Amino acid sequence: MSKYITKRVLTLAKSLHPEPMPNAWGVPSQEFVVVGCPRHQMCDVYLNKTLAVHFYDGEDTPFATETFDDFETEITEQALPWVSTARLRLEVAGEADLAWIWHGFLLSGNLTLMSAAPKAGKTTLMFDVLESILASRPLLNFRTRVVDILYVTEEASVTIINRIDEMASSILSLNPRLNWKTRKPGLTWEQTAGDIAQFVGTHPDSLVVIDTMGFWMQIQDENDASQVRAALQPLVDMARTEGVAVLLIHHNKKTGGKFGEGVRGSTAFAGNVDIILELVRDNRGIADEEEQRLNPKRMLYSLSRYGETPELLTLLWQRGKRYRVATDGDIDFLIAQRLVERYPGVTPLLARGVSVRDVEELTGVSKSVIGRVRLAMMTLGTVFEDDD
Repeated sequence: MSKYITKRVLTLAKSLHPEPMPNAWGVPSQEFVVVGCPRHQMCDVYLNKTLAVHFYDGEDTPFATETFDDFETEITEQALPWVSTARLRLEVAGEADLAWIWHGFLLSGNLTLMSAAPKAGKTTLMFDVLESILASRPLLNFRTRVVDILYVTEEASVTIINRIDEMASSILSLNPRLNWKTRKPGLTWEQTAGDIAQFVGTHPDSLVVIDTMGFWMQIQDENDASQVRAALQPLVDMARTEGVAVLLIHHNKKTGGKFGEGVRGSTAFAGNVDIILELVRDNRGIADEEEQRLNPKRMLYSLSRYGETPELLTLLWQRGKRYRVATDGDIDFLIAQRLVERYPGVTPLLARGVSVRDVEELTGVSKSVIGRVRLAMMTLGTVFEDDD
């Protein structure tokens, strides 16, 4: 049937997917030739001299049909080392139709890096991500879709179960599409990468999470770009050739740094991925260390090659609850609540109308802190006896 297809178009199309996987479709095989899709990694195109029929892998019903001439024009343009403005506009518009698993953040065939300081809440956010994907439920106001998940974790089995139980999540407890790989003595990164490849081979539309990279990849010197690239290469290859999404969890430097520069180790960590996320505590204006520790406000910064990824989200985290996008009112209320709870001996005195000076003498708490507690009580709507 290849006589119906120009040699140039067939060569360009097959270069996208050297070994296409034909779909079972009810047409005589001699009338069509199967080539790779120029728009979607997990798609094949059936071509004859007049039509180009697009199928997602494993589907029996086409999701798009176009003329052969239109297909020829597009695949020819893709082979050029430049693009027109019109083509750029089409690419931007097409981002919304990409195979997002978590829209804007996790994309099939791509790698995402999420970094944070220890105890900043990244594992908590990750479990929210898992639950939302498996439930096909929006997370932080961005939609998700269900895929198989392999979570490669440094946590012990009992820690995982305790976290799931603390969340009271039946989805994480019962969903068979969630799979775990925990560390075993003597297990090398080469063996682990092989196990991941085996999972990907049987679960082509999937998400692989590595938590954390420093624990699993056994890189002797994280500041050595060549070592980092070598450790990451198996995951890069799997993402590009198999179409899976990969999420890498990593720690920030102890000294921190501006967004994009705070990731621990070589810049190759960030340079080999498509989307970078950084979760940080927003302790601006909070001097007290204990108040900083209790601060529920987080900032999720993003750097991405895709316009669908938001540059910044302000988040709110409460123990036993899920992350959510915060409003100014939410943050003020929770910070006030935390502050009032921290000074239980101060609040009843202030509520009864005892002066700040007397409260200081009775409790030993400084006047400045008492003043902040009073403002927090006002935020929470406390009625003071001296206000009557």
